[in-house]
Amino acid sequence: MKKILTLLSILSFAFLFSQEETEYINNPLPAKYVLKTSKDTINTHIVGSYAFKKNHFTADTFLKNIKTENDEVKTKVPVETIKYLEITDFDRKVRKFINSDRFPELKLGSRMLEVLFQGKRTLVLREEYNVNIYGNTGATYYTFDKRELLKKGGKDKVLKERLEKYPDLLERYKRIKKDAEYYELLTDYEKKLEASLSL
Repeated sequence: MKKILTLLSILSFAFLFSQEETEYINNPLPAKYVLKTSKDTINTHIVGSYAFKKNHFTADTFLKNIKTENDEVKTKVPVETIKYLEITDFDRKVRKFINSDRFPELKLGSRMLEVLFQGKRTLVLREEYNVNIYGNTGATYYTFDKRELLKKGGKDKVLKERLEKYPDLLERYKRIKKDAEYYELLTDYEKKLEASLSL
């Protein structure tokens, strides 16, 4: 009898936990955005796109339109009208986006760029785009120092020129393998630059 009760309690717990996860995955994602024509923040839910799995967040969610859902009313909002966007994805990670209009030199035509790192001076953005009809995406990464583009994808000549003033940072940059290491390097670059400017 004890074995049966134990088995039933384990199954009940597993069912309740999986139900909670499934409900979250199937529900629209919590989001908020600000339109270019307004300063008001709109809190809503966005229908998250996925290619094969319902818990695999894809760029289709924010490439052309965001599909919002409030009180069972669905609306499409074109991304070119959005200034700032936050989405809590299926893993409960808050993803922040800004409109590429802020960076006319990129010539992207009002696309949403994900903010991956934001320091005091430096900013790392990711542009995602579809590469085929199967939902596969590609990405281009951009690094800015204030308004100056330091790195676009693998083109990093300007960034290397900046780091030549700090040989230790340049050597670290050549050995970087993880995003976190790159962001640490940018933080240290900012500190060194700030110190040199204050002299």
